[in-house]
Amino acid sequence: MPRAAKRLTKADLDALRRMAKAEVAFTAYLADAGQPGLCVQARRGRVRFVFDYRPPAGGARRRLQIDFYGAITLDQARAIAQTHRAAVAAGQDPQEEKRRATREATTVKDAVVNYLVDLEERAAGPAKRGKRSGYAEAKRLLENNVLPKLKDVPIRAVTVEQVRRLHRSLAPVEANRTLTAFSAVFGFTAIEELTPSGFNPCRHVTRNEEAGERRALTTKQLEKLGEKMGELEEKGDLKPSALLAIRLLALTGLRRSELLGHSAKNRRGKREGLRWGDVDLKAGVIHLRDTKTGRQTRVIGKAAVKLLKDAKPKSVDESEPVCPGKDPRQPLVGIDKARRTAYEAAGLAELPGIDLHSLRHTFASTGAHVANGRYTGHVGALLGHGYTKRSITDRYITSDPEALRPAADAIAGEVAVQLGIDKRGEVVPFPGKQSARN
Repeated sequence: MPRAAKRLTKADLDALRRMAKAEVAFTAYLADAGQPGLCVQARRGRVRFVFDYRPPAGGARRRLQIDFYGAITLDQARAIAQTHRAAVAAGQDPQEEKRRATREATTVKDAVVNYLVDLEERAAGPAKRGKRSGYAEAKRLLENNVLPKLKDVPIRAVTVEQVRRLHRSLAPVEANRTLTAFSAVFGFTAIEELTPSGFNPCRHVTRNEEAGERRALTTKQLEKLGEKMGELEEKGDLKPSALLAIRLLALTGLRRSELLGHSAKNRRGKREGLRWGDVDLKAGVIHLRDTKTGRQTRVIGKAAVKLLKDAKPKSVDESEPVCPGKDPRQPLVGIDKARRTAYEAAGLAELPGIDLHSLRHTFASTGAHVANGRYTGHVGALLGHGYTKRSITDRYITSDPEALRPAADAIAGEVAVQLGIDKRGEVVPFPGKQSARN
């Protein structure tokens, strides 16, 4: 219950606001004797008007925020409170009426904006669900595909036919990704009670079949890519940072977002990505601050360590990215353009299922076959898989990075040979046996 107060004046509110601004921890909750139900709340350095009432159906008292002092005057707040009081007397609940009005007025654009804000907050916090990479992709899909066609439609009025037409207007894979992102928006609005529980027109739209899958490069394709990248490097047609990124992705199996970050920036205004402070060349490991499953430490092979040693500037700040862009403080952005240039030169650009992520598949496939498949069981750990759904026994096992060292060296070494940035060691006959034959 608010403390009883006299009929408040503008001078009283100005004094209350000064105290609230001077001390953020200052709080007060006063009733205005000039209008029953109107209260003034000072909290977190601000002063707001609140309507305090008991619902017509009974139960605990409720507080309905009216607006902040300054945005409206005391007289305006009294008039609004009087309207709310009349509604309560007529058996209506002002808070429920406000929620109903909000639900009816919420458009697809409003829902998408609020969903993205929520997703971004979860991505920056400790929540299990929500990563910056997911936020960036959801933002792209919703802003580019959904909002141009449905932004002004009330979220509660979206029909299955509207979603179906949207889905049909897009390329098959893009359409499916957009449907997934839009479906998540309806899940969010249900939680926020903006739409009825279970209301999701996306569920009734049939997804497209996705025929193509990403493929690993064959040995010959990887050799051709390495050869053409060497030629482009000599001509100066590819930036050193882009060449380093492509080669490093192939030698380590890193995801693009783990090496170069993603479009969503962190709270410091930087795109996440691998920085020199994350690289321990002596130990042969890299520390990833942001992956699909959180922080990880990955073992990298000797060939990758050598590549990084050769690329590391003599004088470099630990906060600088390993693969810098035009802004040396930010990671490279134009990797797709560089990848297309290299792939076109190698005759890979038009092949189905071959893209930048194929280098990660290539790393995994190489790991499954090098040394007659000896390191197949280590590929998942080197790629950072298996960190979320693990058996109870697995959770008791403390991983030892050094146990993965032979696998990392073997896989990276084989990929380096195929890319032409390293030479395969020659087998030299043992002198004793050779002389014995003679």
